[in-house]
Amino acid sequence: MSVCMKCLCEGTTNVVEIGGLGYGGQFDGFGTKVVLCDSCMADTNPEWWKLTIVTDTNENGVEIGEQYECEEEILAFIQSCPLEGQELFYNSLSKDIWGYPLLEPQEWIDYQLGTLPHEKCKEYGLFSPQELEAYKARFPICAQVNKYVFPDTSSGTSCVYGAWGGEDGDCFSHGSTACHECQHFSVRETPMEVIEVGNNQ
Repeated sequence: MSVCMKCLCEGTTNVVEIGGLGYGGQFDGFGTKVVLCDSCMADTNPEWWKLTIVTDTNENGVEIGEQYECEEEILAFIQSCPLEGQELFYNSLSKDIWGYPLLEPQEWIDYQLGTLPHEKCKEYGLFSPQELEAYKARFPICAQVNKYVFPDTSSGTSCVYGAWGGEDGDCFSHGSTACHECQHFSVRETPMEVIEVGNNQ
């Protein structure tokens, strides 16, 4: 018998296999299972579990991506589950085609809570809470960060030591390891330098 992801009770369960898709959605290279008891399954929308695939094409009719029609609803539902249930979805029952190592269940939960030690995070190739904290605190105000503007008018920010951010110097949600223990950090006291890249005009 399996554990229901929503109520964590053991008993008769419903299992939905979600296969990994190609580029374009939240299940890009990521497959998993949803396990729910009869009661919790009845509280969901049956349309979700049809796993209808929507294909995106460009102006030439070439397929450029795919996603599940209801994947946002599915992921919002998983987010409403307790961490133990989320761990099953994202870790223990997942199938990552990239071959990333799975965490021990409690270590996955500890990572979500921000309590997994730095050394253990690095064993798994994860950003540690200390690295994320340093990135969020330092990158937006660091004197080493410049803004780069490209010919198509897109822009971004970065430093020569490997940290990257958004166009206004804001942090990316996925984080960076470069600011942790960086010896070159200093607080910016003048406006950020703007550098035009690849502009021949």
